[in-house]
Amino acid sequence: MSLTASLAKSIIGEPEVVEDDRVTQPLVEDGRPVEQQPAWLALKEAATALQQLQAQDGSVPDPADHAAARTLAATIAAAIRTLAPLFPHDETYLAASIVDIEQWADGGFGVPDFLASLVAFQPQQHRVDGLAHLVVFPMYTQNGSRSRFVEAVLCEVIWPEFVAELEQTYTNGLFVSLRLIDFTPGYDTNSAVLFPETVAMREVPTFTWGAIFQDREAARFRRVVAAASDITKLEVPAGTARMLADQRLTEEVFVMWDLIHDRSHMRGDLPFDPFMIKQRMPFFLYSLEELRCDLTAFRACVALGEGEGEIADRARLVQQAVIFDRIFRFAITGSRVRNYDGLGGQLLFAWLHQHGVLHWTDTQLAFDWNEVPAAVIALSDAIDRLYWESIDRPKVAHWLAAYDLVRSVVTPHPASQWARGLPDEVLAGAPKGYTDAVLDDEFPLSMFFEALEEDARCDRRHRGDHRAGCLRLKPQCRTWAAPSSRTGASGAAAASPRGAWVTHRGDRASDERERCGRRTDARDRGRPLRRVGHDARGSPLGALGAQTAVRPGRSRHPSPRVAARLHADGERIDGVLHLVGRWRGRGGLPPGQTHADYRFLEIGLTALRHVTRAFDRPSRVARVARRGVVSVAAVARPLAGGANYAAVKAAEEAWARALAQGFAKRLLATADTRCARHPGVPRARPRRAREQRRPAPIAGCVERRGP
Repeated sequence: MSLTASLAKSIIGEPEVVEDDRVTQPLVEDGRPVEQQPAWLALKEAATALQQLQAQDGSVPDPADHAAARTLAATIAAAIRTLAPLFPHDETYLAASIVDIEQWADGGFGVPDFLASLVAFQPQQHRVDGLAHLVVFPMYTQNGSRSRFVEAVLCEVIWPEFVAELEQTYTNGLFVSLRLIDFTPGYDTNSAVLFPETVAMREVPTFTWGAIFQDREAARFRRVVAAASDITKLEVPAGTARMLADQRLTEEVFVMWDLIHDRSHMRGDLPFDPFMIKQRMPFFLYSLEELRCDLTAFRACVALGEGEGEIADRARLVQQAVIFDRIFRFAITGSRVRNYDGLGGQLLFAWLHQHGVLHWTDTQLAFDWNEVPAAVIALSDAIDRLYWESIDRPKVAHWLAAYDLVRSVVTPHPASQWARGLPDEVLAGAPKGYTDAVLDDEFPLSMFFEALEEDARCDRRHRGDHRAGCLRLKPQCRTWAAPSSRTGASGAAAASPRGAWVTHRGDRASDERERCGRRTDARDRGRPLRRVGHDARGSPLGALGAQTAVRPGRSRHPSPRVAARLHADGERIDGVLHLVGRWRGRGGLPPGQTHADYRFLEIGLTALRHVTRAFDRPSRVARVARRGVVSVAAVARPLAGGANYAAVKAAEEAWARALAQGFAKRLLATADTRCARHPGVPRARPRRAREQRRPAPIAGCVERRGP
C-alpha cells in the first residue's frame, strides 16, 4: 500500500457547509481514498458507538457495558494497525495509540490516559502540504463536545510553499494548519481546532504544537461575509471577491493570518502571561489580547503587501480578511455572555467609524480603503501603548485602564458598575470582586449590529411574499423538539404546556435508513431512543422529555403515521421545522454535478413535501402553527460547484412560499363563512377583530448560519 497526495485539496468547511472539488489519486490498492477504506469506516463506526457508552470524563462507568466496549476498542485498535502503513510519518504515534487503547480496556475502562500517544504525536515536525494524519484520542472539542469521548479524525496539512517561506521570517514552530477529511461526531460541530490540552491524560506535558482547521475558518468567512455584504449593500474589494469565490485561496489567507497571530501572543511589551487560560480576569481583557494579535498580523501584512509575488498578494488579502471577519462574523457570533471575540469586532468597527474610514450612510456600508490601514494601525498602537504602560501598573490598575480604553470607543451597558465607578469595597478587595462586577453583556451590541444580526437571521428575499416571514430559531416552549440525527430521523416531538414542535430530516442515503429506532445494547434494550444514530446532541433535550423516531428502511414516508400518532396522543403541534441536510457534490457542472448526487439531495425535498402535507390538517396543528425550512445563501448566489444543492434548496423555498399562500387563502376562506372542509370549525369573527386577536400562520425560511 502507498499513500499519495490529492491532486486538488479537499474543501471542507463547517459540518453543514461542505464543498469538495478533489480529484484524488488512489491511496490504496483498490483505488478508494482513505476515507472510504473499510478499516477507516470500521474505526469511525466503532468510535461513534463507543461514545454512547462513555461518561463525560471518558470512562465507561457501567460494568454491563464493558464487554461491548472491549469489542469496540479492539475494533479501533485493529483498524489503526491496518491503516498505519498509510501514515509512515506517524508510525510511533499510532503504535503508542494502540497501546493506550489496549491498556485502557485492560484497566477496566476508567478515566482514559493517552499521555504516551499524545507525547508521540508531533505533527509540527511534518508540515508538508497535503500530508495526511490519522488522529485518535479521547478528547473534548472546543465549541463542540464537552465530553472526553473517543474521537477519530482524518485530516491533511495545509502548508503551501509561500507559507514555508514566510515561516522563515515569522517563525512559529508550534503552529499546524489542517484540513478536515472525515471525522466522528465531536467534530460534526463548530469546532475548528485540535489542541493537545483537550486530550484525556494523567498529567500535563509541555505542549509542542497546536492545530487549526483552516478549511472551516475559511468556509465560515466566505458564508458570513457573502451574506453580510448583501445585507449591508457593501461593494466588497476585488480581493475579497476573489476569496468569496475560491475556498482554496481563502484557506491560504487564513493560514498566513493565523501563523502571525499565533506567534504574537508571546511577543511585544507584555505586562502579563499571554496564555490567559491560566488566569481569571474580566472578559474584555481577552478581547484586547485577541484583537492585539489580529492587529499585529494586520500591521505585518501591510508591510508585506507592498511588494510583489504570492506573499504580497496573500498579505493584502489578510488585511481585508481581518477587517471583515472581525466586524461581520465575530461581532454577531455566539451568545452575549462574556463574548470577548464579539467585543473585539465591536471595538474595531466603532474605531473605524469614529475615525471616519467606515461609513454607514443611507443603509449602505462603505470604506475609505486607502485610509483604513492607518486607522487600524492607530488602534494597534493604542493597545500596545496600554500594554507598555501597564508593565508599571498593578494588575487591577491595568484592568481599569483597559476598561477605559474600551469604553472610550464602545458604549458600556447603562447598568454597568464599572461604567459608574466600582464601589470602594470592591476597589479595596480581591481581584475576584472586580471580575464579578462585570456584566455578562458589559458592552451591548450597537444598533448597527442589532440590525445586522436580525437581518442575518432572516431571509429578506421573501418579504414580498404574502405572510412569508422569518423564523427565529429560539425555543419559546418549556421543552423543544430534539434535532434529528445524522442517520435520517423522520420526526421528533417534545411535550410542553403549549404543545409540541416537530422537526424532520430526511437527507441520507437508503442504507442509512435501515437503522432501527431503539437501542439494542443490554442496558437500554427496548427503551425509546434519546440519542439517535451517530449524533448525541439530542440527548440533553431527550432528558427534558423529547421523543425521537428513526425512519425504518422499509417505511419510506412515515410522516402521516407520525402525525396520526401525535394526534392520537393529544399533542397540539405548534410548529414543523424541516432541518437542513448534508451537502454532497464536486466542483464544476460537467464533471461534478452528477445525477446521482442530485437524487441524493432530492431526498430532502421529497421528505419536506411529505412531512408538511402530513401536518397540514387543521385538526392536527395549533391555529397559529408555524412551518419552516432552512435556507442557504447559495440560492441567491449559486455556484457551479454547488448547482445541485442550490437547485434543491430553491425548490424547498418555493414549497415554503406555496405553503404561505395556502395559509393566506385558507384564512380568507374562513373569514366570513363556516369552513366547508371542516364543518366543526366555528364561524370566524369579523376579519378585523380576528386579526387583532391572533396572527396568521407563518411559513418561512431560515438562512443557515454558524455560531
